[in-house]
Amino acid sequence: MKIRVNPFAVTAAPRRETVANEFRAVSQLFARIRAALARQEEHLAAIETALQKRSSTRKIIDAILDEMDRTAVRCAHNGSPILDGRYAKWNPRASMWLCVTPRIHSRKRIFIATMTSQGLNLRGGSEGQPTRVEELAGARAKIAKCRADIQAYENRLSLATGALANQPAAAFEKLSLEYDVRTRQSELVRTAMSGLAEDLKILERMRELARLAVAKKPEMRLHLQVEVSQLIDEVDRVASQTEYNRMKLLTGTFAGPGARGWTASLWFVTGGDEKRRERVYINTIHARSLGLRDKQWRTAIDLTAPSGNAAAIIDAAVLKATKERDYLAGKARELEAAGELKRTIVIENY
Repeated sequence: MKIRVNPFAVTAAPRRETVANEFRAVSQLFARIRAALARQEEHLAAIETALQKRSSTRKIIDAILDEMDRTAVRCAHNGSPILDGRYAKWNPRASMWLCVTPRIHSRKRIFIATMTSQGLNLRGGSEGQPTRVEELAGARAKIAKCRADIQAYENRLSLATGALANQPAAAFEKLSLEYDVRTRQSELVRTAMSGLAEDLKILERMRELARLAVAKKPEMRLHLQVEVSQLIDEVDRVASQTEYNRMKLLTGTFAGPGARGWTASLWFVTGGDEKRRERVYINTIHARSLGLRDKQWRTAIDLTAPSGNAAAIIDAAVLKATKERDYLAGKARELEAAGELKRTIVIENY
C-alpha cells in the first residue's frame, strides 16, 4: 500500500478551508478556459467572414490567426499558458493534477487540448492558412470537444463542492484505513505461484520438443531449436512480469543471501498477532537460474546436436520450479489456516 504525503497537511489553515480554496481556484481556471474558447470561436467567425469576401487579403487572415495564438498564450494559470499544448495528451511529461473531490489528496489528471492556430490545423498546410470555409469545421469540432471536456470537469467539481458542504469538520482531521494482513500476504504468494505455473507449462513444452528432436533430421531439429529459444525468452518474460504491488517476485528480489552478500526476504505474520513473524524467501526463477542459459546468458539447450544434454537440463529446471511451487503452496495453506488479521492505519491531519 502506498500513501502519498499531503503537502497541505503542514499548513495552518483548516482542512475544509484548504479544500474550498482549491475548489475556487480550479473553478476560476475553468472559467478562464471557457472564456478563451469563446474568443477562439469569435476568431473563427471572423476568418469565415473574411473568406466569404473574395476581396480579403491573406494579411487579414494572418492577423486573425496571430490573435488566436495570443489568446491561447494569454489564457494562463500561475503564469503558465494553458492552451499552447504543454498540457495536451501528446505530451506525457506535462499534465495538471487538480483536486476535484472533497479529499485533497485524491486528484484527477486533466489534459487540455492545444488551441493555437497550428493546433487547430489552421496553419501549416500547403497554403499556410485556410482558403475555404469548409476547412474551419475541424477547428470548430476541436473547440467543441475541449468545451465538453471542461464542462465534464466542472460537473464533477460541482458535485464535489456539494459533498464538501455536507462533510463534518472532523472528517478532515483523521483518516483510518483497515485491511487484512494475511489477505495481502496470500495474494502475493498466489501471484508468485501463478508465474511458476506458467513456467512449468513452458518447460513441459520444451521437454516435449527435446523428445521429438531425437528422431528428427538435422534441418527439422533446427526448426525445433528456434522454438526452444523462443520458449527460453518466454521464461524470462514471465519472471520480469510476475510482480505484486510493483515488486518483482521471481527475479531474485526476495531470494535470500546471494553472491553479493546481501539478504532479501519477506516477513509474514503467521501467529494470532503481529509479534509472531516468519521469514520467507522466493528463489530466483528465470532462464539463467533454471540452467536454460549459461553464465554469458546464451542458450544452454542445443537440440541440433544429436548427443546433447537438453533433456537433463530441462528435467533439472522442472524439478527446481516444482520444488519452489510446492514450497509456496505450503505457505499459502498456512496463511489460509491462520485466518484473518486486521490492521488499521490512522493518519492524523492528512
